[in-house]
Amino acid sequence: MTYKFSESLKKIFTKYNKKNFLNIKGKYYTFGHLDRMSNQICNCLLEKKIYPKNKIIIAAKKDIIIFASIFACLKIGCAYSIVDFEMPKERLQKIFERCDPNLIIVTNKNENLKAKRRKKLLIDENLVKKYKQKIKDFILPDSLPAYIMFTSGSTGFPKGAIIARKSIINFTKTSKEKFLIKKNDIFTNVNPIYFDNSIFDIYSSFFNGNQLVVFQNEEVKDPRKLVKVLFDKKCTSWFSTPSLLIYLFKLGLINKKNFYYIKRIIFGGEGFPKPQLIELIELLGKKDYYNVYGPTEGTCICSSHLIKKKDLTNFNSYVTIGKIWKNFNFKIGNTDGKKIINKKGELIIYGPNISQGYIG
Repeated sequence: MTYKFSESLKKIFTKYNKKNFLNIKGKYYTFGHLDRMSNQICNCLLEKKIYPKNKIIIAAKKDIIIFASIFACLKIGCAYSIVDFEMPKERLQKIFERCDPNLIIVTNKNENLKAKRRKKLLIDENLVKKYKQKIKDFILPDSLPAYIMFTSGSTGFPKGAIIARKSIINFTKTSKEKFLIKKNDIFTNVNPIYFDNSIFDIYSSFFNGNQLVVFQNEEVKDPRKLVKVLFDKKCTSWFSTPSLLIYLFKLGLINKKNFYYIKRIIFGGEGFPKPQLIELIELLGKKDYYNVYGPTEGTCICSSHLIKKKDLTNFNSYVTIGKIWKNFNFKIGNTDGKKIINKKGELIIYGPNISQGYIG
């Protein structure tokens, strides 16, 4: 039995104690600030008789409370799941039923979650201040669930993918190697906090000691504000779906000035049409462009490909999703169970989550 996740949490918080981690609405929070606030929330949860292996739903906006609550859950070994108030009420109710949480953390008393008969905790910074900033060390096994990510899947109803703590350790270590993450990189969080792409944003920045600029929903909905923050905060690493990049491109907001500090652009979740991809690269010039793939069950990303000139031909296909990362296993097939192999001997994937690609 291993305990690397608990040990790594403590190590990161100690090593980068005074370094800025989160930038939320222009305000900086250090690793140390997050450590102390998450400890206070831990003490609050323990007072509410919440213990390891319990499940917690966090319903909050992108603020310091939601991040502190996430790390509080990780510290005491509770599996957390994030929901958004803007989700359809039927979907929220299904998530509550399937997750069956021991506690729901909310930050706004006016939000009606329709979760009667379930224990709720209304939490804000004033409540947090009442609790001590230190806790006893919880050294917990890596096999424990870290979070539950809900995805609709093919049925249209939310299903929960349970991700173990050891998977996050493997994921962030491989991310550093594949994307050549450096100590001075500044990550972006343009993805919704309940969307699995945010797993890369949060954990790859945290476990590598990097800063994370958190973009609010209103900033993502206002493209001009988005690219202004991107430039002003000198962000170096971008991760989103191709759709968001294409949207910015159509508005004329993708240019060398707005993306001046960006060193790597990572995209996934859907196919990126080659004509638009070529235009993007021609506009921004020399940067690292990665096409990635990974189901929710695969901790967000399980394969990646650094795009080269030779990839930008044959407009009738998409760029390869790359080779499977180490420590991942896969099986590919179609509905009749037959293998799908083209003339080059490449295994072609067709499915609801990827338009087209291949394991290169």
